[in-house]
Amino acid sequence: TRSHSLFSHEQGTDYSFSQDPAKLTGNLNLAWDLLDFGISYFRSKQAANQARIAQERLRRARQNLRLDVVQAYWSAQVASKARENARDILVAMRKRQKAAEEQFEKKDITNQVKLEREASFIETEVRLRRYERDQQNSLARLAALMGLPAGTSLCLAKESFAGLSAAAPPALGSSTSSSASSA
Repeated sequence: TRSHSLFSHEQGTDYSFSQDPAKLTGNLNLAWDLLDFGISYFRSKQAANQARIAQERLRRARQNLRLDVVQAYWSAQVASKARENARDILVAMRKRQKAAEEQFEKKDITNQVKLEREASFIETEVRLRRYERDQQNSLARLAALMGLPAGTSLCLAKESFAGLSAAAPPALGSSTSSSASSA
């Protein structure tokens, strides 16, 4: 408490009156309450946004898994078809190689032609082994994506590639492709 003079309003020893210093506690409490409300509001908004982000990440992970499975499936199908085609070609080339050996023995072809055919046969064998390896890798990746134990053997359904277009396969199940095709 401070004493002020009645006449000059200065501090002194004359006749005086006492006045408590003014306190602004009401205004400060209101300011703190508003600040606390604002912080709580933005924290709740941030928590809601983080929950939406987590949901979106989960949705995207599921979508990526579906796409990876579809890609692995078609990769395995293509590798299987390539392997079958290579085997058919290999059988035909073995026949040609035997015929070339017979022609060489009869002196109908030169040694150079025979060696060229053998080199072509060896290249085809190398490709067949690569196609077999590609198919095994594709099947292993597909099994892993499907959550199957390592070493599980998969047997793919036979697919016809004759009617396939450049569009995405129907296994994706996207609504945009079905709505675009119905329009």
